[in-house]
Amino acid sequence: MIYLLTGISGVGKTTVIKNCKAEFTHINFGDMVLGIAKEMELAENRDDLKSIDAETTRKIQRKVVARLKQMPGKVLLDTHLTIESHYGFFPGIPHWMAEELNFKNIILIEAPIEEVQKRRNKDTSIRTREQNTLEEIKTQRDMDRGAAITLSVMTGPPVKIIENVSVEKASNELAELFK
Repeated sequence: MIYLLTGISGVGKTTVIKNCKAEFTHINFGDMVLGIAKEMELAENRDDLKSIDAETTRKIQRKVVARLKQMPGKVLLDTHLTIESHYGFFPGIPHWMAEELNFKNIILIEAPIEEVQKRRNKDTSIRTREQNTLEEIKTQRDMDRGAAITLSVMTGPPVKIIENVSVEKASNELAELFK
């Protein structure tokens, strides 16, 4: 049983997951993609993934899906629903993938946009990020909401929005979904 957990950068997904007391296997989609790309000797780091052609990327994604489907128990798949580029927004989870993985829930972690901006600005020693305005962050959040409900309409799982204003409360709300 696979639960999809998503949210824009800076909402505190990792913190909520680490503080959740439910039993599940946490899988980071990007780490899994990178692991397979390394096995295929196509990449050594996440930046290398950007240079892999679309056909090979789909092959990697299919391998990720096959591995996820074989995982026992409750799996929490941590990823981004939308990926912003200078071309616009791309889906992080294509329709075919959502259909094959048959998610139990789509869980969207959110936080006030002012808090997201503050976290991103504080995060500069760990990651190189563009500075986003509050309006840009709101647009990213709105695109994720749209992608979540679209996947729900197309594939059936409910969308649960968890507001991360308190890590303890958000983690407890997440744990409730695994009961």
